[in-house]
Amino acid sequence: MLISRRRKERKSIDIYLKNNRLEQVDKMKYLGIIIDSKFKFNEHIKYATDRCTKLINTLSKSARISWGLGHEALKTIYNGAILPQLLYATPLWVESMKNKYNRAKYIRVQRLINLE
Repeated sequence: MLISRRRKERKSIDIYLKNNRLEQVDKMKYLGIIIDSKFKFNEHIKYATDRCTKLINTLSKSARISWGLGHEALKTIYNGAILPQLLYATPLWVESMKNKYNRAKYIRVQRLINLE
């Protein structure tokens, strides 16, 4: 991944390791955080919200029908399973929440668990 502060940056750079060209990527996952070349963290926010949405949907299909979970149980699940995933490494990407689109994604996840 090429990271630069220049406005006119090179789109690609050729780097070889033992005569094999290394592939240049636009984003990478490191310690559970998806980092892109511009440090926007939009992909990380999308990944976290998609993951939590899948978890909420799975829980609602299995637990709600069989066990009839109440408000307290859903609150415990939210605080123990969903909230840590949403807030993982927040100091790195908190500036990305100024974007309305990213905030809307987090609000959707919170609304989804409140509907359950």
